Amino acid sequence: AMPLTLPVLTRSASFSARLSGVTMYGSWVTTRLVRPLLYSSMSTTARIVTATRPVRYASEMPWWPTIREPLIAWLRETAEGSDPSVQTKAAHAAGVLATFDFDTAIDRFVIPWSKSRRLRDYRIAAMMLESAVGDPDHAPIVYSLLRKLIDGARGERLVAGHALGARIGLNAPEVALQELRKIAVGRDTEVGKAVAGSIGNLYSAGSAVQILRELTDWVNSGSPGGLYTSALAFVRLAVIGNADPDRPPLSRLEFNGDLGEQLAVLWRNSLSLRIVISRTQHSELIVPDSWIVLERWVGQYN
Repeated sequence: AMPLTLPVLTRSASFSARLSGVTMYGSWVTTRLVRPLLYSSMSTTARIVTATRPVRYASEMPWWPTIREPLIAWLRETAEGSDPSVQTKAAHAAGVLATFDFDTAIDRFVIPWSKSRRLRDYRIAAMMLESAVGDPDHAPIVYSLLRKLIDGARGERLVAGHALGARIGLNAPEVALQELRKIAVGRDTEVGKAVAGSIGNLYSAGSAVQILRELTDWVNSGSPGGLYTSALAFVRLAVIGNADPDRPPLSRLEFNGDLGEQLAVLWRNSLSLRIVISRTQHSELIVPDSWIVLERWVGQYN
């Protein structure tokens, strides 16, 4: 059995530094593995084992069954903590474990987080999948899982909504938009917010025209979810400034073809879409700051 010294080891400064290395954003670093050496003493030490090639599956790690349960429990506890930077590292570490033992990682991390009622847990699950998709061998499996999540329960759709705005979607924005469309037209406001956030992340000089066309289609569909999500997403795009040349403001796009008409449709939806508050029976704008954003946007032409 795994000794009780694992928690002591994992709380050490040395382990924290190693965890930072193992969860380095966007890197394939599974050749570096932490292995406890001394099981009978509270002065447990550790070393880094460097494999000659990436270790792909749990069956290649003879020590995996020994540390699996305590490591999973510790990562769950760490990812669900209050420090966002630690949450990110732990979620990415869980994604690395998914490249060792995908089914176990999904059962022990993604499924419980998707059943949570905390919005934070959906984002953590999405970050874990973002880490796992960095392994080319597992990328197709992750995409297959996402398609199942999109057709699943509310929490599963929320995980997918967040994940598709990360590296998973950036690698194939056209596919990501098609998948986001499936969950954008529902009547769940939290799912709509997740999709809108992902649209903002996917926006770039190369995807701008495609995204605006997609948002216009959501408005023209007439579905409450499509109208709501499009309004939220469009205002996110409208506030983009000049800081990043790869993410040009909407006012700097070339108005060719249908772009001008699409912008008119999207502005009209964002400025007029209202929701009735059941408590007061008064209607309020879905995006209260949309008029302020429009004023600033128009000011860019002066």
